[in-house]
Amino acid sequence: MPACPISSAAAEPGPNARSPMPRGREPIVAGAAQADPAIDQALELTGNFSNMVGSSETFAVVQGKIAAARPVCIRVGWSSGGGHFLAIYGWLIAGRGTKYYLVADPIYGTSQVAEMALLTSYQGDGSWSHSYHVAQPSAAGAGVSVMASRAIDPTSIGG
Repeated sequence: MPACPISSAAAEPGPNARSPMPRGREPIVAGAAQADPAIDQALELTGNFSNMVGSSETFAVVQGKIAAARPVCIRVGWSSGGGHFLAIYGWLIAGRGTKYYLVADPIYGTSQVAEMALLTSYQGDGSWSHSYHVAQPSAAGAGVSVMASRAIDPTSIGG
């Protein structure tokens, strides 16, 4: 399943450290604080960044991106501050016309989330604040993978 090629990583607490999730939603990492990662920079590094929109997208836009095999990476802002990244990798429309997104979340897993819930009350508290569009990997992104595989000495792995 396609997903955003980034997840929140633990970092040592610093003077500006803060949790991107409200109290009670933090991943369990002893002694670590979360920092807001720059998802657009990560997507650029892998050659997958197309553009960022400082808002949610319409259901029709997401349908078009999914039809083109491009997940939409999004930022959800928490009412208490900070945010959380996840990916929309599909959609469906229920029998009564309710629209749902198929969401991959590095903390909460995969789920079907009603359009209005993702826009205004994700996990009861968050709202979709930014959209990050994914492109075909570029030659630069492929080069990163090749360089990484060449930097590993296979004799140093395993027994």
